Amino acid sequence: MILEAAANYIANGIPVFPAKDKKPLVEHGYLDASLDLAQAAEWWDKFPSAQIGIPTGRVSGIFALDLDSAAAIALAETWNLPDTKTVETRPGRIQKWFSHPPEAESKCTASVIAPDVDTRGTGGYVIAPPSIHNETRTRYRFIRDVPLADVPLFLLNPSKPNGRGSARDVSAGIPAGRRHQTLLSFAGSMRARGCSQEEITAALAVMNQQKCNAPLEPTELEKLSRWAATKNPGGGITMPITSSRIELRTYDEIVEEKVEWLWKPVLARKKVNILSGTAGLGKSLVSLDIAARISTGDEMPDGTPGIRGAVVILSAEDAANDTIKPRLRVAGADMKRVYEVQSVRRELADGTAKETQFDLSRDIENLAALFAAQPEIVLTIIDPMSAFLGSSVDSWKDSSVRGVLGPLSKLAETSGVCIAAILHPNKSQSGTALEKLISGSGAFGNAARSVWGFVEDEGIPGRMIMCSVKPNLAERGTAFAYSIDVRDDVPFAVWEGYSFKMNAESVLGGRRADQEEKSRLRETEEFLAQLLDNGPMLVAEIRVQAKDAGFGWRSVERAKVLLGIKAKRTAHLGPWTWSKR
Repeated sequence: MILEAAANYIANGIPVFPAKDKKPLVEHGYLDASLDLAQAAEWWDKFPSAQIGIPTGRVSGIFALDLDSAAAIALAETWNLPDTKTVETRPGRIQKWFSHPPEAESKCTASVIAPDVDTRGTGGYVIAPPSIHNETRTRYRFIRDVPLADVPLFLLNPSKPNGRGSARDVSAGIPAGRRHQTLLSFAGSMRARGCSQEEITAALAVMNQQKCNAPLEPTELEKLSRWAATKNPGGGITMPITSSRIELRTYDEIVEEKVEWLWKPVLARKKVNILSGTAGLGKSLVSLDIAARISTGDEMPDGTPGIRGAVVILSAEDAANDTIKPRLRVAGADMKRVYEVQSVRRELADGTAKETQFDLSRDIENLAALFAAQPEIVLTIIDPMSAFLGSSVDSWKDSSVRGVLGPLSKLAETSGVCIAAILHPNKSQSGTALEKLISGSGAFGNAARSVWGFVEDEGIPGRMIMCSVKPNLAERGTAFAYSIDVRDDVPFAVWEGYSFKMNAESVLGGRRADQEEKSRLRETEEFLAQLLDNGPMLVAEIRVQAKDAGFGWRSVERAKVLLGIKAKRTAHLGPWTWSKR
C-alpha cells in the first residue's frame, strides 16, 4: 500500500523520500527526495514500513499549514481560507496543503502566526498519507480531497504572531522582495473571480506600474498571469452561505428519454458499464474487439447494427505498441479513430510542463474538455479502473469511490459517451455473483448501470461466457459466448454471434446470502486476505486498517479463523503478527 501510494505521488510529479518517526531515512534528508520510481521501489523494499516524506516549497509545489490543536483549527476557521486538500495527521490535528507559487519564496515557521500554528515551505517537508503515525499508529489520511488552492499571501512569510499573518498594506508601494508574492496573490484572486488570462495580464500591468517600487519586466507578468490561468475559475474563493432551500420539479417537466446503446444490451451510452472477471478470460481482448467495431461502424458480435465513432483507451497493463495495436489490427480497427491516452500534460507557471498519469480523482474536467473538443468520441475504455483512481482514493470506502464515480457517471450522461471500465474480481470464492466480480467497495457496482461478468465455460473447453449480473439495463442472465483464437501470433475474439439466457449466480459460482451478517463476513475475509497477501503484518496495524475500512474487530477475528491465519510474536514478548503462512 505504501509503495503504491509513493508511486502515485511520483506519477503526479511530487518527489518522495522514506522516513521513520518523521525523520528521513536517507543520507541528505529531504534533499534526496526523488521522482525516480525505481529508486522509490528500492527504498521501500529496504524500509517496507517507512513513512512517505514529501519536501515542501517549490520543489514539490506544496505549501503546508500545520494546525496542531483544536484552538488552532478554530482560529484558522476565522481566516476564511480557501477550500483545499486537508490531511488528518492524528486525531484532533490537521494539515492544510496549498499550491506553492513557483515564483515565490517561503519559509518554515513554528508558532509565529499563533500557538500550535506552523508553516512548511522551502526547506521543510511533510509526512504524507497513507503513512502510519509513529506515536498514535493511526494513518495519515485525506479528510478533504479537493485540488490544491493557492496559498494565501500572509502564510508564505509570516512575521506577526497576531493570528492574522503579516499581509502588508501596499498603498506605500510593494518592495522588491515581495513583488512576486503580492502579484501572484492578486492574479490568483482575479482568477478565482472568473477573470481570463488577458484580463489578469492587463490588471497586473497597472498594479505593477502603480504599486511596485521597482516594476517587474513584462515577461515576468506574463508568467504570473499564465500561472493564474491554469487554475479553475472560481476555485479559490469560499463564499459564505447566507440561505438555502430545496428546489423541486415535477416529473411532468422531465423529458422522457430512451436508453441509447453502443451495443444493446451490453454497452449503454451515457452510462458507466463494468466488465469484470479473472485474468486470462479475455476481458481486455473483448473490449478491443468492440473498440475495433466502433471505429469502423461494423456490426456487433450478435449482428446488432454498429455505430461508427472514435474510441479512447486508458490502459495501465498492456503496452500500446506490442499488445494493443496488434490486437486492434487483427480485429480490423480503423487506427485513426482509436486514441491512446499517453499522459496528462500539466503546464507550470515558469513555462515548463510535466507529464503525469491520468487520474480520475483530478482529471474528470480534462476528460470533459476532450469529449467536448472531439464529439466523435463515443466509447472510452478504462483498463483497469483501479489503476487510474489516484492515490487519495480508498477503493474499500464507499464515500471515497463515489467521489470519483459520481463525477464520472455525470460526465458520461452529459457527454453521451459510453464508459467501459474493466475491473478485477474478488479473490474470495463466496458471495453473490456481483459481490464476487467487484473487488473493493460495493459503490463500483452501485454506480455502474451495467455489469458483465466473464467466466470460462466448464462444460466446453476453450469457450468463454460473458454474462449480465446487474439487470438495470439488460435482463439478468443474458449471456454471450466466445473463444480466443490466434492469427499471426496475435490473439482475437471469435464470437458465437447470438445471446442466450443463463443463471448468473450459477455461471459465476456465486450464491445469494441469506443474512446480512454472512455477506459482511465475506467482505471481511476478502479484506483480510488481501491485507496479508504481501506477508506478515502487525496486529496493531491490522486493527488500524480494519477500523479505517469500517470492519468490526470481532468480524476480523472470525475471518482469521475461517482463513486459517497464523498468529505469532516477532520476538519474545514482542508484538503479535498475523500471516497466511
